[in-house]
Amino acid sequence: DGWVGSSGGVAAYRNKVLYQEVLDYAVGKRFVAFAKNHGLMAQVVTPKTRYYFAEPNEYHAEYVSSFSEPYAPVRPFHRGTLISFLLFAPESIDEEMKRSFPELHFFRFHPYAVDVMPVPHSKGRGLAAILKALGLSADEAIGFGDDDADIDMLDGLTHFVAMGNGKEHVKEAAEFVTTPIDEDGIKTGLAHYGL
Repeated sequence: DGWVGSSGGVAAYRNKVLYQEVLDYAVGKRFVAFAKNHGLMAQVVTPKTRYYFAEPNEYHAEYVSSFSEPYAPVRPFHRGTLISFLLFAPESIDEEMKRSFPELHFFRFHPYAVDVMPVPHSKGRGLAAILKALGLSADEAIGFGDDDADIDMLDGLTHFVAMGNGKEHVKEAAEFVTTPIDEDGIKTGLAHYGL
């Protein structure tokens, strides 16, 4: 019934948005123009939907060869609550992008994909909002993760489990390291806590 999306930029429970970090529409409009001027495309992330503002390009193809990403429709960028962009672009654009948009935060997690946010998103802040709505404390939840953006779950909960296939520094931050995800890692992690 609940979820945290966009690396923590939005959290919802029972179809109600409980937490969101909003990117200013005017800044978003400038960013779309910048991307289009460079022949790039991105996924637009809103609290409840995602869409592309241009047709997928070769960088998107490289990204989806690594990640199983559900297809989002292509439509014009329009006014509305904006959480972030998932830009499909090579690393060579990073410095110019940062100079052009000092008010934004960029998190590159793939050679051809970068999250573009108003502030660094935190899965922990999103989880904290959901736990509060449920009347639960940080001690009553367990987070599982394998990558950089998962470590900040510790901002919202006490128990963090790293997947056995996770990055080494993620494992170092964890309270417990379970087996890899494809070897019943979640089940093994829950069993560790007697669940």
